Amino acid sequence: MRTLLASLILIACLNGGRALAANSTPDPNRLVGCYISMGCWNLLQVNEQFSELSDSGVNFVIDYALQWPEGPADRDNFDAYMAIARREGISIGYSLFNALEGATPRTSSVQVARALAEVEALRNEEQIGAWYVHDEILPMLSGVDGTEKYSLSLGQMRDLYQSIRRIDPDRPQICVWNQLPDRHEMNRRFDSRNYPHGTPDYLQHDEQFEQSMRSMIRDCCDWVMVDCYPVGAHWLDDGHSIEAISYEVDALVRRANELRRPSQPLILVFQSFDWRMYGKGSNSASFPSLEQMRAMVQAGFNAGADNVLAYSWFDLVRKVDGRSPAGQQRCLADLKQILAELGSRH
Repeated sequence: MRTLLASLILIACLNGGRALAANSTPDPNRLVGCYISMGCWNLLQVNEQFSELSDSGVNFVIDYALQWPEGPADRDNFDAYMAIARREGISIGYSLFNALEGATPRTSSVQVARALAEVEALRNEEQIGAWYVHDEILPMLSGVDGTEKYSLSLGQMRDLYQSIRRIDPDRPQICVWNQLPDRHEMNRRFDSRNYPHGTPDYLQHDEQFEQSMRSMIRDCCDWVMVDCYPVGAHWLDDGHSIEAISYEVDALVRRANELRRPSQPLILVFQSFDWRMYGKGSNSASFPSLEQMRAMVQAGFNAGADNVLAYSWFDLVRKVDGRSPAGQQRCLADLKQILAELGSRH
């Protein structure tokens, strides 16, 4: 028997609302989207947040906290979550990388099987618009960004892409990168401690390295995404000026634009959070201003991005120690204005 709350919400959603067409694939050029971290445990919160997201023009979200339902009660909540998303006309980018945690270039069969099982189980869920496969993963690298949780070789990444495609040939796969260095920069940033499973041969030659980077972009995903968060960044001397912010975005997007296939959509993930909420950033760090967010968005489009997404909505609605940090509500209002402007482009 369904839980009462899940049943009531599911019935309400099925009785009306803005539904997407069954098994529809979202147009990457027409997305108005952002990241959330909510999951399906608190359905009252899901109902409230999706309604506010939809009212702000959002039609696509990536939810880090949404998990594959393993039991009947979880399935009830998962179905209710998807029904709310359908009612509000919001497509979901479903994160698969949680299933890959613990994988290495030498041992990944269990984790890959788990990820493929999720694709098989959820491939008929019409509100899932894309598989969000890898988050900040560079081949063979370990111990930084997404590779703190797992590491794969380039061959494993390509094989996983093809395996997902065999199960679900129509739904797009997404990967996001926060850095796309050339070989010299790669060798400067990382050493043998970052390659516990072996140093890849392509680090020895510029041409081979570039071929591998192109293959990573072109053969491991359908949509290319890059995330750039320069406002108040701890690695920048000047993380607040429009010039410095625009430069950081421009460099990363142009690099991705050079590596991708012309047919692949390129999406910039821009910053809508304060680095201090993650225990990083300078004393002068703060939530991005409207002007700074607009600068990131414009720099992304100028450098070749087809669209942009915000990271993140949940940083602007969650409380820290029971209160809203200074500037948080202002940034949420500014983000809603940015989302409205993006929606008007379409």
